Amino acid sequence: MKKLISFVLIIQALFAYEINDSIINEKYFNSCNQILENNTFRSCYDYNYKGVTASFSYYFGEDVDSINIAKRPNFYEDTRIPQQYRVKTVDYYYINMDKGHIQSDASNDYSESALKETYALTNSVPMYARTNRISYLYVEKRERELAKEFRLIKVLTVVEYTSQKINGMFIPKEFIKVFFNGSFSECYKIKNDNNTYTLDQMKIECNY
Repeated sequence: MKKLISFVLIIQALFAYEINDSIINEKYFNSCNQILENNTFRSCYDYNYKGVTASFSYYFGEDVDSINIAKRPNFYEDTRIPQQYRVKTVDYYYINMDKGHIQSDASNDYSESALKETYALTNSVPMYARTNRISYLYVEKRERELAKEFRLIKVLTVVEYTSQKINGMFIPKEFIKVFFNGSFSECYKIKNDNNTYTLDQMKIECNY
């Protein structure tokens, strides 16, 4: 009986995913120069920004933190993007900014193939060190907690850019993380300003 209830809950969550997927496509994936389909996430890539403007994923609680592969891949160029719009490894040389993941590597380290996809340079943007290594990590940890709590969590990440560029890449102003499943939603705004914020300081109303 317990297994049957679990199966029903997963089916209901997946059905909710299909409904919300169409809304997300219409609102955040309509004006992409290129949509990048990966095994665990989908991203909207903008040639002008040389970066992602939105990314959508979903995580099962039974997957996250199940293996925690220790060895991380190297970042690599995404050859699906035309050369003139593609971010290259050398673009990050000597800029004093991190290659910040849009979709978390730690949420995908249950599988080598899933983990590797997060190291494509199309899944990274220039982030300041404290933003990437502290504030953003708090929200990623919350992502995994919710995946375990709800068994399935859907994640929309929206990237808003400044007008500043470095080596041809626009620098993000902030990141919006929307976690949802059925009627539940929880949202965070992470400012890319090299300051440290708590989860409570980053939590916002969900209007996305």
